[in-house]
Amino acid sequence: MKGWLYFTPESMTGTARFDSVWCGAEGVALRECTLAQAAQVFQGHAVQIILPMETCSWLRTPPWPTRRAPRTQALMYSVEEQLSEDVEGLHVAVGLRDTEHRYPLLILSRSLLREVLSVLDEAGIQVGSVQIDADMLPDDQPHLVWWAGRWILGGKVGCRLAFSDESRTLFASRLPQGLCVRDAQPDAAETAAFLVAGRKMSIDLLQGEFRVAPRRWRWSLPLLTLACLGLMSWGFSVARIQHLESEALRLHEQSLQRFQTLYPDQGRVVDLSTRFSALQARQAVGRKPMATFSMLIERVLGSAEVEVRHVGFTRAQGWKVAIAVKDFTALERLRDQVERSGLPIRIDGASKHQDGVKAMLIIGVDEA
Repeated sequence: MKGWLYFTPESMTGTARFDSVWCGAEGVALRECTLAQAAQVFQGHAVQIILPMETCSWLRTPPWPTRRAPRTQALMYSVEEQLSEDVEGLHVAVGLRDTEHRYPLLILSRSLLREVLSVLDEAGIQVGSVQIDADMLPDDQPHLVWWAGRWILGGKVGCRLAFSDESRTLFASRLPQGLCVRDAQPDAAETAAFLVAGRKMSIDLLQGEFRVAPRRWRWSLPLLTLACLGLMSWGFSVARIQHLESEALRLHEQSLQRFQTLYPDQGRVVDLSTRFSALQARQAVGRKPMATFSMLIERVLGSAEVEVRHVGFTRAQGWKVAIAVKDFTALERLRDQVERSGLPIRIDGASKHQDGVKAMLIIGVDEA
């Protein structure tokens, strides 16, 4: 059963908080009910939870410089100046990058979302997803819809808003062109179906610490599946093992012949891999570390806005370079340069400070 529960703006505030919700599903008429009654309707099926736009903020990041999916922390810091609360108490849900290379974000109080999920769990309602009503409008064009006693604005427009009928009159001139208005004439059930079926790519708030773990199957089903697969593949496995053993023996003999051709003075060889690695390492000692560091300066540090704070080297770990950059955007550009360089480099321990973002470049020295 595909069902949904909607917390109206009134149900999120006041003394009657969470007392009632709007409940709807396939084959079930839209109605207002308590959470206990909704639990009886859905009987353990996963439910789509819809919250009002008033509970959160919708923002877009500046155009992101790389195609790599950024970390949530980097996106959060990119819009930190637009927030009025401490970022530590906020939950951020990230949407897909749009055509302007911006990431949409839904931001709300972490404690509020935790409280909503706790109330639903106590009522015995299994949560499948949590979305925001204004973010569910179809993205084919800008939409203005009368829903739950107020207007919600969304769709193909750079904002998500909820406002009263009086407020609409005040900034009517600022509404986008080509606006598709769905007024109060359709009944609530028709508008609800429009919302639920409209936008398939709306942001799900169940991300990060609130991500829903996959449901576990009954223990007998995996065991039965493994038993069937084992019976079907047992004969093929035996034949495959024998074939691989014969191929491994043939390749070893071939490699041994080539090694003796390259190094005829080595005599009898017991461990071919160890002997070959030792010979190669002997030729490379004293040359690789400085060559690697020179390539680092030429390919990465020489073309990036990077301040080098400290450089260290050990034979076991290679080069460690403490750096500082202006912001996380500059760090993402540096990360791209690192990947393009082809060097065994990784960036670790990135953290934001008053004077920018600090991180550690770790450059392993390839001795082979």
